[in-house]
Formats: sequence, C-alpha cells, structure tokens
Amino acid sequence: MTHSHDARQAAGAAALDIAVIGVGARVPGARGPDALWSLLMSGEDGLTTFTPEQLAAELEALGEVDRARYVPRRGVIDGIEAFDAPFFKLSAAEADLLDPQHRVLMEVVWEALEDAQASDCAGASLGLFTTSGLSQYLIRHLLPDPALRERHGELQLLMLNDKDFLATRLAYFLDVHGPAVNLQTGCSSGLVALHYACLSLQRGDCAAAVVGGVSIALPQQSGYVYSENMIGSRDGVCRAFDRDASGTVRGNGACAVVLKPLAAALADGDPVRAVIKGSALNNDGRDKVGFTAPSPRWQAEVIARAYRDCGVALDDIDLVEAHGTGTPLGDPIEARALNQVFGGAGTGRTRYLGALKTQIGHLDTAAGLAGLVKLCLALDHDTIPPTAHFRELNPRIGFGDAPFTINREPVAWPRRERPRCAALSSFGIGGTNAHVVVAEAPNCEPQACDGPQAIVVSARSAASLAALRDAYVQALEAMNEADAAGFAAFAAATRVGRRAFEHRLAISASGPAEAVARLRAAPARAAAPLAAGVRIAAEQMAAVAQRLGVTQHADRPDALAARLAALGIRHDQSAPLRLDVSQGAWRLEWADGASLTSDEPLSTPAGLDLQILLWRAGIALDFRLSAGRRGRPPVAVPTYRFERQRHWIEAARAGEAGAAAPPAAGAPPATLVALEVLLLAQWRGLLGQPALRGIDNVFEQGANSLTVAQCVAQLTSTHALPMQVVDCYDAPSVAGQARMLGERLGLAAGLAQAPAAPLPAAEVEQFNNL
Repeated sequence: MTHSHDARQAAGAAALDIAVIGVGARVPGARGPDALWSLLMSGEDGLTTFTPEQLAAELEALGEVDRARYVPRRGVIDGIEAFDAPFFKLSAAEADLLDPQHRVLMEVVWEALEDAQASDCAGASLGLFTTSGLSQYLIRHLLPDPALRERHGELQLLMLNDKDFLATRLAYFLDVHGPAVNLQTGCSSGLVALHYACLSLQRGDCAAAVVGGVSIALPQQSGYVYSENMIGSRDGVCRAFDRDASGTVRGNGACAVVLKPLAAALADGDPVRAVIKGSALNNDGRDKVGFTAPSPRWQAEVIARAYRDCGVALDDIDLVEAHGTGTPLGDPIEARALNQVFGGAGTGRTRYLGALKTQIGHLDTAAGLAGLVKLCLALDHDTIPPTAHFRELNPRIGFGDAPFTINREPVAWPRRERPRCAALSSFGIGGTNAHVVVAEAPNCEPQACDGPQAIVVSARSAASLAALRDAYVQALEAMNEADAAGFAAFAAATRVGRRAFEHRLAISASGPAEAVARLRAAPARAAAPLAAGVRIAAEQMAAVAQRLGVTQHADRPDALAARLAALGIRHDQSAPLRLDVSQGAWRLEWADGASLTSDEPLSTPAGLDLQILLWRAGIALDFRLSAGRRGRPPVAVPTYRFERQRHWIEAARAGEAGAAAPPAAGAPPATLVALEVLLLAQWRGLLGQPALRGIDNVFEQGANSLTVAQCVAQLTSTHALPMQVVDCYDAPSVAGQARMLGERLGLAAGLAQAPAAPLPAAEVEQFNNL
C-alpha cells in the first residue's frame, strides 16, 4: 500500500519535471557559460582590484578614517556602455537612455535562447520571468539633468529604466505571447522568478519560459568602505564558511535560463542540460532578531519542503550550492538550517557544499540564477568545481551528522545507476527564502551522421556576420577531427532553432577541417532576392498540346518547374516557397497548394546544395524537420556577435547640471522646405538619428507613442504648428508630415511660391540632406 502510494507520488512528481534547455551568463571574470566554467575550475575569483589612480575622485571625497577602511574591489562586467541598438530595434536615442541592466539582460537572454536552439521564437507561447536591481543609471545619470528630463519626459525615462518594464520590453522585442512578469524579493529574486516560471509551465500558461536576472550597480569603478558587522568583506575577498570569513563583495552580472516541460523537451528533441525536480518558497515573518536578519527555522522549513514536495530523497543529493555570503552571521545560520534538514541523512557518504559568491561576488537579484547555471555546467562536465578561498571551516559552524564537505579541488561527478541530484538556496533580505532541487538530464549521446553537414551563419549586419563566422572557425579549429558525432551536433545546432537574418552564408562539409576552409572561403553577403517569378502555364500548355494532338512532351512543364525550383526560382505566386521535409523526402509548396516532391534525401550532397541554395536566397527553412525529433545533446556553439556602439550619458557631477533652457519660440516656417527642415531636426534629436532622411518612416527608426507625443508637444508649443498625434500615424515619414502640415498652413507644394529672397545657406545645406 505504502509502496504503491510512493510510486504514484513519484510518477506524479516526474510529470511536473521542468527541463533547463539553455543557459546564458555574463558575470565578473566570465563572458558566457564556457568562460564561467573555466573560471569555476580555476578556483580563482573574477573580481577587479582598482588602482588608487582609478579611484582618485572617489577617495578624494572621503574623510581620512573612511579612506583608511576603503576596500578597492568589486565584481564588474565589461562593455555596459555599448549596445547593438539596431539588432534590438531601438533608436539611438532610446539606447542612450536605456538602463544598462536592460541592455545586458536582453543580450544574455538572446544568448540563452540560442543555446537552447530556440531563438526563432516569434509568435511563440514563451513566458518571461525577470528580475533586476535598482536603476542607478536613472538615478545617477539621467534624472539629475533637467534638460534631459525636459527633452525626453520623465515617463519615457521611467519606461526605459524601471524594472517594471524589463520583462515586457523583452516580450515586445521577441514578439512572444506568454506571461511577462517581473518579480522582486531582494537577493532571492532569481530563484523566486524560477519558481513561478515552473508553476506557469505546469499550469499551461506558456509552452516554454525564460528566467533572467541582472544586477548592475554604478559606478562600476568603485569599491566600498568596510564597516564591522556589515555585509562587505574586510579585505575584498569572500571566504564562505571559512574561519577568516568577514563578508561578501558586490558583483555585477546577468544570467538567464530557458525552461520547458521535460516531456515536451524530450518529444521535441531539445538539448536538455538539467531537470528541475521542484522548488519551494516561504518567508521568515517576524521569527528573527530583525528585518534584515536570517531565520534558521524558516530556512530549514523551505529546504525540507522542497524535497518533500518533489519526491527526491535527501540521500540522493550530492551537492548543495549554498547562499554562502561569507558573513559572520549568515554562514552559521545557513549551516544550522542545513544541519537541521540533512542531519542523519546518508551517514557515511560525502555530500559537497559550494558557494559561487567566492568567485564572482554577490550578484544580488541575479545570484540564485548564477548558482543554477553553475549546477547545470557541473552536471554537463561531470565535475564538482572547487570553492574558492576556502582553507579551514569556521569554528562557529559544525555540520555534526550532516556530512558536508567543502572541496578545494575539482571532484569527479560521473553518471551512475541513480540520477545525480543537487540543490541550491537563495535567501533574500526581508526573509523570502527559496530552495530548488535539480537532477541530471536524461542521457543523450551525440549521434554520428555519415556524409556532409550543412553549417549556416546569419546576422543582421555584415560586420556581425563576419565576427560570427570567425567565432565558428575558432570553435571548429579546436574540435577533434575524429569526433564525427560532435561535428554533426555542432552543425545541427547552427541550423536548428536559430533565427535567420538577412546577411547569410552557408557551406557543407564532412569534418571540422573542411568546414574551416570552406567557411573562410564562403562569400558573406545579404540574402539574394529570389529571381522574378516564372509562370510555367502548365495547364494552358497541356490544353494546346491536346488540341494539336501533341502529347509526347506533355511532361516538360513539370520538369522545367523542378529545374527552376532547384535553382531557387519560384513559381509566380504572391507567397514565397515553403520547403517541407518528411522521412528524408522534400516537397516545395507554393501558395496555391501546388507542390514539387522528390524522394532524394536532403542529406545527400545534392539535397544539401538545394537547402543551402534556398536558404541563401532568403527562404525560411525549418531545419528541425530535416534533423528529425531525435534528442540533441547540449553543444557549445558561438552565440550572436553583437555590433555594439557606445550609448552612454555620463553622470553629471554635483552642481554641474544646469536648469533646462526654455525652448526658443517662433512662428511657423514660411516655406515647405523650411517646415521639412524643422521637422527633420526635431525627429533627428528625439530619435538620436543624425542620418534620418525625409523619406524615412520614423516608426521604423525607433519612434513610439511617447516620442510622437513629445514631438507634437514641442512643435505646437514652440512653433505654433497645427499638428496632432494622429498626423504622425497618417504620414509616418517626415516628408509626408511636412506636406500634410504645409497644406494646413497654406504653404506652396514646391519652391516656386517661396519668397524671392534666397534661403539661408545653412538651410539649403540641410535641404540637400533631406
């Protein structure tokens, strides 16, 4: 009876399993999951120690006592001042104002989706669960500038910086339709977001989900003043659970994971990195000494309930990734909670305790997700990484009969008969606690494929395409030539699930060395448009032949259609070709249902050439069909290479930001040319697009409802133009708006009715640039 009940409970829990199918990370000392794994295995930290010269201004502002206690260390990430605005369909002006936390998380989420082979997700039921830190860019860089507030409006600044709009901005960019939710519980926010993402998947609110967390404190180039009994470390080193632990160090960074119900992921052949077995949340309430203090009782409760609810035995846990801040108060309390739960479980076996904060610092809202990425990588690599800066256990910590070991060297963690399991904790200031239980993914070995493989590369710009090709070449050069299965998995990952952009190249090769040579030689260009439609008129030709009694060449039109299709020339229809693949055969289908079928497998050289030809020509091919539904193991393929440009507004020093100058008032322009010049200058300033032309659609250049309202308000107040918001939608180009307003003002359509006096030279020059 009990055994039957337990079996049913286990089966029910397994039905709720959630797969982690993609990860992304940008943390101190590591850009990307592979770099993070290298950092983990090194046993060193990725924090930065600043020189006195770098900190001169900050140190000068401190008193003598604070200067003596100043710790010049922090975990930073490079490049937060730059962003690929065109890739994310933002104007230059929006990018200048966008919180670097939003920028970085947008990039990391995209990288996680590519890692999951799922970036081609437009229109999908994809949920977004995000969390971020306070926007210090808004507070320190934007709001202190009255002129900036006047020019852009506080609502625009808030929408581009506040955490409330992070998930919805991602949903808008990706064009996905699942829940888009931002959650905030302090340090535990990342795992809380993960918990609710899993619930949303289990309820069917979305088919897949992304969980992302980011925290970037500004200025990055700064340390902190050490204070006894506060969270900061005395010497800028985090020594979790060590006898010399004195606190943690702040770290900036972002992490993201892509989730899907395990059953669906396996059915779809997705690359499963790990399985989330269950999670639990609670809060300390008032059962602690103060609002910011932790509670051992409620930490223990949430840990125990996570295992009870998901049906995983405590004895199955090999590794616990601790919250591990390295503080004199926090570490002993966390150890006491672990003792309470694990005491007596698995006596005589080794269970490891890890703490990622010792290497990347405390990522605040993103800390829990960073720990999850670490566990996924450890399971991938069959190794438990060491905990940095650990030498001797804190004497205030006693694990008693809960046998935890903190390893100083990597430990092998091979697969065995029972699934390997791990867990992680995250505890937020204010008392929201989270614990997550993770297991290894079902075994999925890469399968060797005979014959050549297609490798495709695409990007939004020529520069990004060239950079991504170089990254592919570098990855392939490091690959073992004899690893046919690994090469096939790499090639498939370039094709399956990645969004295809307009700049493309593609090759076929039978191994890494051949692929490197062909990638280097392949022409990189924008997708060539399909040839003009060709009308074969097969039915009409057949009717004429029948009337004439000529039947021996009746099959020629079909043969011609096949030849033209193989060359990428489409039938004369309004919709493009679609290539369907099933059971090794392919079919080209046109809008009217006409199709062309061949039994020749696409895996043959001729079939691959057809795929590459059509893909280069801009046809959307669903490579999942040719890859089949077999499982695809996780594989490290370089992710998109963003073409970043500097988008940064420096923080104004105290007293430097002046009052906003009132806009210069003036009468409406007297000529149509002058009107268009005025509108163009206004739009160029609002969008940050100095190259904007009169014929350009302002919405395609980044305008939105807020910028439209700002444009209309400024033009009506400063130049008395009879302009309405709806005008910008009726005439989305600057030239169109000028013509519409010119008619209302009675301005001539051309220069013939302009005043006899010549236009100023500066105005003529602007006109020449319209």
